[in-house]
Amino acid sequence: MLADLGQVRMWSWNGERLTTSPLPAGTSMVVNSGLDPESERVAAYLPRFRAAEDWSEFTAEPPSDDRGALIIRHELPDGRVFASLSVMRVSIAPEGVTYDFTDLTADQDR
Repeated sequence: MLADLGQVRMWSWNGERLTTSPLPAGTSMVVNSGLDPESERVAAYLPRFRAAEDWSEFTAEPPSDDRGALIIRHELPDGRVFASLSVMRVSIAPEGVTYDFTDLTADQDR
């Protein structure tokens, strides 16, 4: 990401090519697949993030194998685990930049 008060740009790499996407003004949600409005997680949580003053209640939810869950954890067929490792919130305003990071692995086995 590269941001200033005028714009925010996100670079994504899918293993084959680099893409650049502008983020719209306001609240956006980036997931593993990028800036993906079709994601079940984005559809379920972006409206909640936009309406919330305090987003920490969402990060306290238990991990789930539901594709629409914010905090995910499911076992793959080969026994490996795919899971959310962190959540972060970045706010950019004339008053300054805020970066909040939540490590979801701190109290869990790896």
